[in-house]
Amino acid sequence: MARRKAAAEKVRGRHFPYHYKLEKLLKTFDPAIGPFEMEMFRRNARDLRKWLEGPYAIGDAPGVGLRIIELPGGWELRLGYFPRRGLRDPGKVLAVFRPPVREGGSQPEPSGSAAEPAIAAEGEPAEGTSALV
Repeated sequence: MARRKAAAEKVRGRHFPYHYKLEKLLKTFDPAIGPFEMEMFRRNARDLRKWLEGPYAIGDAPGVGLRIIELPGGWELRLGYFPRRGLRDPGKVLAVFRPPVREGGSQPEPSGSAAEPAIAAEGEPAEGTSALV
């Protein structure tokens, strides 16, 4: 029985990123969590996309640029892909989680560094915005 339970809990990939706000977000999608950002490697972003969108989203990442994913509850995930520095260096990704826009149209600033504008300047936004079903 213990083996089945352990196998059932292993739903996420082994490189799935961890952040306490991400865990809260994936459970409730509550706007009170507020915006936040995380730095990760491309392998972490791949497992996050795979968990959110399904296995068909594995090869749907831009080389350099921005990928936007719509999440339940009006949340938005912006994945900014930086260029790789060399063949052996892993690529970096900045994930910005943004809650639904408030009534006044203002969006609170994410907690963390303000590196999102630098990502948009690196390359063109990736085509296609997908939604979690």
